[in-house]
Amino acid sequence: MTQPPIFLINLDKSTDRLDAVTQRLAPFDIKFERISAVLGSQVDQTTRDRFYSEEKNSSDYHKPLSPGEIGCYMSHLKVLQHIVDNEIPWAIILEDDFEVVGNLNEAISALSEIDFEWDMIKLAEYGDRTRPTAYEFKLNATFNLKIQKKVSAGTCAQAITLDGAKKILQSSIPFGRPVDTDYQHWWEKNIEILTLSPCPLKQDLDFDSTIGNMSKGLSFKTAFWRRKIQQLKYKALNKSNTRRIINKFIER
Repeated sequence: MTQPPIFLINLDKSTDRLDAVTQRLAPFDIKFERISAVLGSQVDQTTRDRFYSEEKNSSDYHKPLSPGEIGCYMSHLKVLQHIVDNEIPWAIILEDDFEVVGNLNEAISALSEIDFEWDMIKLAEYGDRTRPTAYEFKLNATFNLKIQKKVSAGTCAQAITLDGAKKILQSSIPFGRPVDTDYQHWWEKNIEILTLSPCPLKQDLDFDSTIGNMSKGLSFKTAFWRRKIQQLKYKALNKSNTRRIINKFIER
C-alpha cells in the first residue's frame, strides 16, 4: 500500500501535542507532514477581512467567531490549498488532538480501494458523541461507509480528495461559521461527506482546546434565539439533501 500524504495541523507553540501524536502514529509507521497552524490572534486585519466575513457570520451563525476559530478555519484552508497547488489526488488532514483507536493502516488501505468518486470521508467523530446513521453500506470486510443524519462536528481527522478540496476552497472564502459547522452545511459547498465505520481515530478530550470559544458582540439571549432560528432553517435543508445522497448510493 502506498500511503497518501498525511498533513498534521499544529501550532508552533504546541510542541507537547506534536510529540504526543508523533508517538501515537509511530507504531503504524505513519509518515506525516506538519503544517504550521494559523494563530488567529496574530492575523492582520486585511488578511482577516479577506477570509472572515462578519456579514456572512451574522446571517449564518449565532455568534461572532473568536480569533482561534478564525485561525482554525484558515489552517484547514491552508492545507486544502496545498493539496490543490500540488494536485494531490487525495490526502488525510489531521488536527493535533486525536488518538488512535483502530488499525489506521487498514483504514488507509480501505480508502485507497474506493472505486467511486468522493469528496470527504470523516475518520473520527466529535468527542464521544456518535451521530445517528441514515444509511450505511459495506466498503470491505472490515469497514463500512455511512451517511449520518447530521454530519458530526469536529475536524480532527478526515480524508479529502483533490476535487473535494477545490470545491471547499471555491465556496469558503470568505467564511462566517467555524470550519466544522460549515462542513455540517456541506450541500452549500457542493460536496458530500461520508464517515468511515468504525472510525480509526477519535478526538482526545484530555487536550485543552487551542481554539477557544470566547467571542464578543452578542448577548446570551440574542445568540440563543439566533441559533434556534438557524437550526430550524437548516434542519429541512439537511434532511432533503441527506435523502438525495442516500438515493444516489442506493441506485449505484
